[in-house]
Amino acid sequence: MLILFEVDYPRTHNIQFLLEHLPANIMEPPAEKKLLGLSSYAISTRYPSEFDNLTENEWKEAVSLAGKVIEWAKKLIDSFPAK
Repeated sequence: MLILFEVDYPRTHNIQFLLEHLPANIMEPPAEKKLLGLSSYAISTRYPSEFDNLTENEWKEAVSLAGKVIEWAKKLIDSFPAK
């Protein structure tokens, strides 16, 4: 989304940082507060033992939330006028 709106940003997996740089005039992603929890997956999955305690419900919820964000992004991209 930041690329679409030509926003400069550093490479990061910090979702809160990325959300803060979205233009104010676009609709918020689904479950914005829950999205912040996904940042820890981006870092911790590099160290598998960190996620040994994840329950099936936790990983299913994370995957579901990620899917909702992808759908949100697709809809936003499709509604953006082509250059």
